[in-house]
Amino acid sequence: MAADVSRPTTVSVNGSKSKAGHGVDLTKCHLCTKTYTAPKQLPCLHSYCEDCIIKNLESALDTDSTAQLKCPICIAPLPDARTKDVNSLVHKLPTDHFISALMVQDVLKTKACKTCQINNKKTDAVSWCAYCAEAMCEEHAVRHNAMTPRDTHKVNAISEIEKDPSLVYPPTFCTKQKHGRKKLEKYCMDHKKLCCSDCRSLHHSECRIADIKHAVDAMKNTFGVTAVDKMKTEVANIIKNREQNITDLNNQKTQKEAAIKTLRDVINQHLDSLEVTLKEELSKAHDAEIEDMNKDIKSFKDKDATLDHYKILAEAVGRSTTDAQAYHQVEKLIEQVKILDEHVYHKKSMLSKSELDIIPLDVTGSITQLAEVKVRQTKPKIEGKEESKVSVHTAHSTIIERERRNKFLALKFQCSFISGGISLNSNLFLVDNRGKELRSYTEYGKRDTTLTFSLPGNPFDVALLPQKKNRDVVAITFPKDNQIQLIEIGNISLEKQLKHFYKTKDKGYGLASTGTKLIVACKSKLDIWDITEEHKLMHEKSIPTKGDKVKYVAVADDSRIYYTDSSERGTLNCVNMNGINIFQYSHKHLKLPMGVAIDSKGHVYVCGFHSNNVHQVSPEANLLEIMTPEDPHFRKPIALIPNAGKMFVSYENNAITLL
Repeated sequence: MAADVSRPTTVSVNGSKSKAGHGVDLTKCHLCTKTYTAPKQLPCLHSYCEDCIIKNLESALDTDSTAQLKCPICIAPLPDARTKDVNSLVHKLPTDHFISALMVQDVLKTKACKTCQINNKKTDAVSWCAYCAEAMCEEHAVRHNAMTPRDTHKVNAISEIEKDPSLVYPPTFCTKQKHGRKKLEKYCMDHKKLCCSDCRSLHHSECRIADIKHAVDAMKNTFGVTAVDKMKTEVANIIKNREQNITDLNNQKTQKEAAIKTLRDVINQHLDSLEVTLKEELSKAHDAEIEDMNKDIKSFKDKDATLDHYKILAEAVGRSTTDAQAYHQVEKLIEQVKILDEHVYHKKSMLSKSELDIIPLDVTGSITQLAEVKVRQTKPKIEGKEESKVSVHTAHSTIIERERRNKFLALKFQCSFISGGISLNSNLFLVDNRGKELRSYTEYGKRDTTLTFSLPGNPFDVALLPQKKNRDVVAITFPKDNQIQLIEIGNISLEKQLKHFYKTKDKGYGLASTGTKLIVACKSKLDIWDITEEHKLMHEKSIPTKGDKVKYVAVADDSRIYYTDSSERGTLNCVNMNGINIFQYSHKHLKLPMGVAIDSKGHVYVCGFHSNNVHQVSPEANLLEIMTPEDPHFRKPIALIPNAGKMFVSYENNAITLL
């Protein structure tokens, strides 16, 4: 549970006001608002006192033992968020030496012992602990050294720091074995890395070499405050549009309520109760949309605050730090801004403008409602994103309905194993791995015998490709045979089609298609195949995965890939098409993750095979809900199949139920 962190309107960095004009004092903890003690830095670059973040996370777990551990400001999930040992988790976080270096500047001016100051005493500080970020008098330094390990609590004399301010940072040496831990002192512009004197002479003799400070300045200009300002403008516009949409929805609600009254006036008096029901439906739809939009607004406001933080960090870089550390700080900033930019871009791509409407029905003696409440979604045009020229035949609804619970068995034999499936013409097109078949069922379990394919091998998963001459085309994996098979559903002989297949280097399991790309899960990597206009596959590249038991994969448009590592402590991972990691989701109540799917709102669903549940996760790795179907026999979920706005899950080898 994220804490409510107030954000002061005045910002100072070492006593000077930031150009940003709003944000936080970099030398003060966001939680206690006091000067840092043992500052710990989260991957999102927000920092907190060690004790403060421990108390915050423990409080979240006390409130909800299943809570996902997150940054209190930007709610980004923490690494290894499934752990129960908060102290161990926080201890593993890196000390924020950048913040510590900023704090040293104030200490060098006052030279006051922090502990003595708290006790209203004035004592000269003689030592500085980089881990605790505290100045100490001689007495407190002795106590500190007796109670803390010297390998982590590095203590330097303040007189030495005055001579060499870089002492507050861990040494930045070359990590190459034969270079004798020489200092990193130059930057290679061609290879974009820091180098020592040996690196320069042995590996970069013909490269363009620059001072590290020059590299830091260039990186800051490239990454730039301008880039952050541009992102802030876009986030502000999104928030403004969401708020305007709420105003429009409120106005439309008033207008439609009047329309409901007008409609009610033309029919008989006995429909009064239906009028009330319809207004409740309208309010429910309105409230649901408002709630979603407020969540969107909060999400983008959090991102806006994080951008403020990054901007302040960028302005502070190089002010009182070594050049090498400034370089590393900017390098981390660039990486985080890229990740945040991807989050903003992906979140924006999922936004829709909502409109309330009332669709009147014919008034008859058997009428059961006055009208139907509809929410129209209009997708915004996303700048810089090309529309795919290949249309994918699929069926999706805007809202996942749960008003009817469906359960059936998809059996050929008792040994049937439903390992995958897709939505095809509003039916469930299922893969029976052991039964060696593809079979189609309605969502209520009625089998469509016209869509049954007996196969020579053991299929694992199926993906829907773009249509060919108005006929559906599917891709199927056969792990045991290292094959991908394309089948055109129509009048073409299946036997003839099975003679043509694509050989894979490794065993291919789960499949997902963007319309132009086919992604195949191959345990320790993801294979990316191009889908040509002639409906042929061409292998493009392979992306290594985190984990070597990757069997299930899903895609969100053409920018994100989600996959699961099916080990006991496995994870849900999100990468872009270049393999750059966006997030990794883990939870103590997610054991042996398997099937993964995405709904029309961009929410990600993942099966916990041994935890007997399905996790619903936001596109930013935040846990939304741990779901268990109403079916009392539900256990060991395997694959997820979105169909007509609903989410179905296979479990216990051959049973299908609705989430």
